[in-house]
This record gives sequence, C-alpha cells and structure tokens, in this order.
Amino acid sequence: MADSPKSSTDAAADSLAEFADREALKYQSFELADGQKTEGHDRSYLNDVIFSDDLTGKRVLDIGCFLGFFCVESARRGALATGIEPDRECARQAAEITRLQGLDAEIICGDFETLDFGEDRFDVILCLNVLHHMYDAIGAVRKMMALCDERIVIEFAAPNMRDLITGRQSPLAVALNTLPVVMLGSPKRGYDALSRTHMFTGKAMRVLFNSMSNAFEPLEITRSPFKGRLLLHARKRKISHLAVVVGPTSSGKSTLFGKLKDDPAMRARFGLNGGTWHGIHGHDIDLPGGRVDGAIVHYDLLRPYRRSIRTFDRDPRNDLMAVADKVTVITLMPPLKVLKERLIKNELSGFNLKSRKRQKHILKRYEDPGFLKSWYGQWFEFTDGFGDRIVGNHVYVSHGDTETIVPAADWQALFDRQSV
Repeated sequence: MADSPKSSTDAAADSLAEFADREALKYQSFELADGQKTEGHDRSYLNDVIFSDDLTGKRVLDIGCFLGFFCVESARRGALATGIEPDRECARQAAEITRLQGLDAEIICGDFETLDFGEDRFDVILCLNVLHHMYDAIGAVRKMMALCDERIVIEFAAPNMRDLITGRQSPLAVALNTLPVVMLGSPKRGYDALSRTHMFTGKAMRVLFNSMSNAFEPLEITRSPFKGRLLLHARKRKISHLAVVVGPTSSGKSTLFGKLKDDPAMRARFGLNGGTWHGIHGHDIDLPGGRVDGAIVHYDLLRPYRRSIRTFDRDPRNDLMAVADKVTVITLMPPLKVLKERLIKNELSGFNLKSRKRQKHILKRYEDPGFLKSWYGQWFEFTDGFGDRIVGNHVYVSHGDTETIVPAADWQALFDRQSV
C-alpha cells in the first residue's frame, strides 16, 4: 500500500528538523508539525505579550533575531516581519528557517546600532535579551523609540540574585536595584565587560521612557522567566487632537487653559470640537491608556531658557505633538508692558525662592523686546516643522475685555506693534 503524500506543512517540518539537526541549532526552539520541538530555549512564553494585539499587516522589527523565532511567529500572524542579526551565520540560518516554513520575512545581517533605517518605521519593535550586548544601550533604546509607531517590547538584564550567587554582580549592585541605575559590565570578569555592557534597573527604564520622553504611556514591567531578566512593554501614546496653549511667563496661559478645558464654546472658537478633552498641566501627564480623543497642554514658552533642555525639540513635553494626529497651537502674545505688570503682581509674590529668582531674571530680560521676539521666532520655526499635522496655528491676545485672534503668520507685525 502506497504511503499517503505528506502535506506541505509536514514536509516543511521534516526539512526544518533535518536542517536543525545538521546545523546543530540550539538557542531558540522551534515547534515541529508532530508536536516535537527542536533543541534550544522555549521562548514561546513571550507570545502573550508580543502578540496581544492583532499583527495583521503590522511592521515588526526583531533586533538581534538570532535564529528568527519571533520573525517566524510574527509572519505566521500576518505581520511584515524584519529581523536584524549581526552574526552572518545566524542571519543565514534565520533566513533558511523562515523559508523552510513557507513564510515571508526579511532577515538583515547588520548591527542595529549603526544601521541607517532612513524613513522606515515599525509598528512593533522587539529587543529580547539583546540590549546588554550593545555598546551604546541608551542610544539604542532612544533609536527604538524614534522608529516605533505603536509598541516596544524589551527583555533586559537587571542586577538580580542569580548574578549575585554566580559572582557576576556585587551585593551593592543588587541593592541598587530599587534606584534608577545603569551599570556597566565588570572588568574583573574579563569577557563579562563585553557580554554585559549595560544592565538597567526597572526604574532606569521608567526614566528613559516616561521622564526623558512623554511619547509613551507608563511602562509595564514584569519579571521574565528567562535568566532573571525583566520584561518591558511600552505603548506609544495616541492622541487624536492636541491643543497647545503656549506663552511666556505671566502671559495668561493658565486662564486660557482653564477656559478651554471647561468651556465647549471657547474650544469651538479654535476648532476644538466634540469629545472629551483632558488637561495636561505641570510635570505629570494624567491621560488614560489607549487612544485619547482630545488633550490640552499648558506650555511655557521660556521652559527651555536657562535649563538643560535648551531647545524646544529637546523638550520631552513636546513629544506629545509628535504622537498627535492633529495639533492646534494657540500662542499667547500680550503687550510687553502688560506682561511685565502681570509678572510683578502675580509671580514675584510667591514663596518659592528659587522660582522668584528665575522670575526676577526673566523680568529683567523683558526689558529687551528682542529677547522675547527671539523666543517667539524659535517657537514658530519649531511648530512649522510639524507640517500638515498643524491644523490651526493662532496668536491670541487678551487684555481686559478685548480678545484678538490672528494667524500665526502675522505674529512679527503684531509683536512689533505691541512692543512700542
């Protein structure tokens, strides 16, 4: 009796088993059609995190993909998967494993840290048990943040009891685990300085994603079952419409911010219609998870002045503009005389000595119209960089019962008139 022909899936599984045996593949385990698995670590415990959302048509980047396990799993779920692997032999094996399973995934032999992605972006970025091998790990994380449109999953090495027992870390290193600390590999253990270039605590990652950036929701960090690693899940904020109320110190930002937040009629004057509008004022960003219909942010035009951020594009608060589908900018520009009067009356009477010192300095700078004009110019140049994302760019002047709204394109003429 003739044997029944094998299905394409069975044939692929047989070929994969033969290939894995011939190449002695052992790091990542792959499941075969008969339920057996190739040798290696079972990494499927990450599937619930990585594949929690529908990946159909999504662009997935796996950094340091090794044998391509997560490229295979992503492609199976309809994703457009790309794997990067610096080891030429592993990249070849990953490409062959993908082919043997009849899946379409791009495997690039290259170094993520030096690779130029041009205009490419990715919906989901994976960096699993790889970050501690990178020479500029912080730079690599920030590069992932810039390339990501939706989610980042990082499995990273942190000081733990396992390393203390094996002598890889000192008791002090483990004790520092409750602080935002980044540690370098120990030179006393030779190769460890290279194999573990950086180790991050969970709080250090929170600083990177939620303090040095405002583009991501609060991190989810859990313990990975793999070698005591930590597992980070970062979701990029999604804001349908963002309104930015911006002006120098004592320009009336808080007053207008409150009106816009509480008064639908006032919002309608600037094209901020419908939905729920959340306010962002101060250091904390209290937004719900997932897509937000509308948000209004209070922003000080002089926030970068004499502070380490220096420029608008280096300020994490302005990341909110980059994650919004639409942005309306409302820039307050009261007459210079009114600005100085308000600053003397409202700001210099506070009890915060550090704040009062800064306000006194700013009041002195207000004597020079060119100082503020320069900062307004930098602001409008910065907002121009967002292109079509800016759906409204207004200059707002309120003095007494008089309100004036003019296009941002006319700001210089308005400023010159009011500075006389």
